[in-house]
Amino acid sequence: MQATSAPTAPLLRRPSLPAWARWLIDHRAQLLAALAALAIVLGGVLALAGADTAAHRVWGAAVAVLAAELAFEVGHSVVVEHSLGVDTIALVAMVGALALGQELAGAVIGFMFTGGAAL
Repeated sequence: MQATSAPTAPLLRRPSLPAWARWLIDHRAQLLAALAALAIVLGGVLALAGADTAAHRVWGAAVAVLAAELAFEVGHSVVVEHSLGVDTIALVAMVGALALGQELAGAVIGFMFTGGAAL
């Protein structure tokens, strides 16, 4: 009598990404560092021009984007690697800066973190 094996599920494969999407993923650290630097400069110009509210909005938007991406990385690190790293401290500092109305400080922290990752 010949043993029969149970049917196996087909292997799950990731869908192929278009070239532009792969490029964005591969260069996301550099793009996020550029976003942080641009937000710091643009917010600074707006603040010097007397548009303080607009400056804080630019800095706050940049911190929100950077914190969202960092939260994804921290979540991945916790779930997959079961560890908390220095990125967790950066995330807490950025969210804390937003909560305390210190958007420029959050943008600088985001720039330091993304700049280090880009290198």
